[in-house]
Amino acid sequence: MASDDPHRARSRGGAQGKSPWAAGAGARTRRAAARLQAVCERLLGKDAAWALLVLAVLTPLVSQQECALSAPAYDVGEVATATIKAPYDIEIPDEKATLDRREAERRAVAPVFDLVVSLTADQVSRLRSLFDRGREAMADLGIRPGTRPDEEAIARLREALRSALPDRTVAMLAREGFSHDLEAVAVKLYGAAMQGLVVDSRDRLPDEGVVSVREVRPGSTTEYEFAQPSQIRDLSQARAAMAERVDRDLGDWPGADRRALLSLLDGYLISNLSYNASETERRRAAAMASVPQVFTRIPRGRVIVREGEVFTPEAIDVLGRISQRAPASVDWVALGGHALLVVLLLLFLQRYVRAHQKVFHRVKNLYTLVLLVTLFVTVGSWAGVFVADAVADSLVLAPFNDPAAYYWALPVSAGAMLITLLANGRVATVSSAFVAALFGMVLGWDARAIVFALVSSFAAIYGISKYERRTAILKACALVGGVNATVVIAIMGIEGGFGGLSSGLFQVAMAAAGGILVAPIVSFSLPMLEWLFNVLTDIRLLELSNLDNPLLRRLSVEAPGTYNHSVIAGTLAEQAAEEIGAHALLCRVAAYYHDIGKMAKPDYFVENMRDGVNRHDRLSPRMSSLIIASHVKEGMRLAEEFNLPRQIRDIIPEHHGTRLITYFYKKAQRKEDPDVPEIHESDYRYPGPKPQTKEAAIFMMADSVEAAARTVEEPTPAKFEEVITTVTNAIVLDGQLDECDLTFSDLGRIRASFLKSLVAVHHHRIAYPGFDFDRRHRAMEGE
Repeated sequence: MASDDPHRARSRGGAQGKSPWAAGAGARTRRAAARLQAVCERLLGKDAAWALLVLAVLTPLVSQQECALSAPAYDVGEVATATIKAPYDIEIPDEKATLDRREAERRAVAPVFDLVVSLTADQVSRLRSLFDRGREAMADLGIRPGTRPDEEAIARLREALRSALPDRTVAMLAREGFSHDLEAVAVKLYGAAMQGLVVDSRDRLPDEGVVSVREVRPGSTTEYEFAQPSQIRDLSQARAAMAERVDRDLGDWPGADRRALLSLLDGYLISNLSYNASETERRRAAAMASVPQVFTRIPRGRVIVREGEVFTPEAIDVLGRISQRAPASVDWVALGGHALLVVLLLLFLQRYVRAHQKVFHRVKNLYTLVLLVTLFVTVGSWAGVFVADAVADSLVLAPFNDPAAYYWALPVSAGAMLITLLANGRVATVSSAFVAALFGMVLGWDARAIVFALVSSFAAIYGISKYERRTAILKACALVGGVNATVVIAIMGIEGGFGGLSSGLFQVAMAAAGGILVAPIVSFSLPMLEWLFNVLTDIRLLELSNLDNPLLRRLSVEAPGTYNHSVIAGTLAEQAAEEIGAHALLCRVAAYYHDIGKMAKPDYFVENMRDGVNRHDRLSPRMSSLIIASHVKEGMRLAEEFNLPRQIRDIIPEHHGTRLITYFYKKAQRKEDPDVPEIHESDYRYPGPKPQTKEAAIFMMADSVEAAARTVEEPTPAKFEEVITTVTNAIVLDGQLDECDLTFSDLGRIRASFLKSLVAVHHHRIAYPGFDFDRRHRAMEGE
């Protein structure tokens, strides 16, 4: 039979002509792997145990417990025998920076000056009183205007005026008779000199900036800022301006009279603006007190002193503060707080995953998968920090000696990409928040690290959500690298700058490299997680859809009709699955393998009967039905031997369900066999089980519809619609869809998709001249 074909015999003996011993060894290896996988699956189902393990591992990692610094006391100037780094983040009081900032705040306080608004008016009143007393004294002493008084008269006038004016000034005033005209000229000139702000000395005035001016009036004080201190005059400037005004306005006066008048007005010239030292110092002291102590942050891993360097006073101070801060033993309170926080995160993650898994059955042990990926990313980040510290410690040239720059290269988004590929983006999004929080704890509760990890993970989820080609991982990682670099640029901008072009570019480059590093990590980890959790990813499905697969090559050679049927049925199932939101790629790939059991006896199936001989003609209906049904069992054996995924193995029996092998059952009913007193319908049914998923149900209908469509001699849309309705109704009425979650609405869309696909495959073609084979065939039969 089939074994008469030498080529077919070699194909069955082993893939690519291998020896039977090698094929048997491969089968034994695959069976051992399957048993190991079953054991792992049972172990992975212990959610509580895995949660406790994750809690026990993560708590000490994220709590950053440190004991006291066990280092000998060093003296300033001593040479370091080893490189010493900060064991954790610490803030050191920076006295110089604090003093500089407080001094800057002190200088920013404007000096306070008091402006006595009434002072000019008071001086004018005094000047007028002088003229009034002078006129009275002239009358009392009998001194006539226009004459020059003698020395005795000048002395008596000075006494009456109660002023120490020079003789020439008194003489000039007496000659003018202290006239009202001279009084008006003096008051005008004095008012012009005192116009604006006049200060004793410019020593307290700033060269630029503002001064605070307080206008002091009886019962009130008004303050404002004067922004042009250069326009404030001192007494010498006011005196010079007054002299210039006298020379300009009284140019026709004799010079002696002008000088005498100036000496009179000079005695009344006084500053109206005075520096308030007490108020200024009070404000400056308050400004300095408002500046808090400035601290310098020394991140964990920063080199304090390198081997061979000399201890500076600053290094000794830092080491002393580290020793004082470090606890002498484990801080159990902090450890308990971190443990409590991790417990809450684990609890909320478990609640979400459990609720999500009610409608998501792709991964059986989803919670354990998320925990292991989270544990893998967190432990890897913790180890990466130590590697970054070691790399930075080995380098001296900046910016390569900054360990914090290397932290951006940690591929924290690998976990999000793995969970997206193994489960879906919704679970990955929730777990990303969990991973981001842990990542921030590992880096000393760094809020920047939390934001970076969260945005990077979101980019990974977005980039890998549409996996259609094998290069999708590389494209997604390139996207993650670009987003990482953008986040670092944003963070540096928020913090006030790049800290130097070379440092900024290096940090951006490290962030981009962190995205690229995700690719090898995901590519290496994904197959192991697929195997461990028995997850069928799109990557695995694309590998199985490769027609160079040894099993598919055997199918195409040994059962070409079955192979062709599988391809077409897969197309129908894939398009129908897309219509209702089922796993379309799974339907197509499962179609390639659903009938691999027919390779055991391919000539007993009608699509492979190439010689026109029906081997069932020599067999009883019962024997024929057993042979037909046996391809399911044989297909399961081959699927296990070649380690096909569980989801594909399940479709092999489920796509037949418990349906009746109608042809041979009817044949048995028509044929009278005395050896078979009674015919049982159960003897002519497939062993099952019935379809458990939408994908299996879709493929059951696609398989039957495709086979039935081949019997239509003159295909038209109406005939195909009748075929689809008849076949699907029979499946529904037979109860084959009772154990899956397919709805009648889904069934309607599936039928419409089948019709569209069949019309496209079996569309009508015109008969080309000379190639109308049906007409020639009918003519030959007529002859």
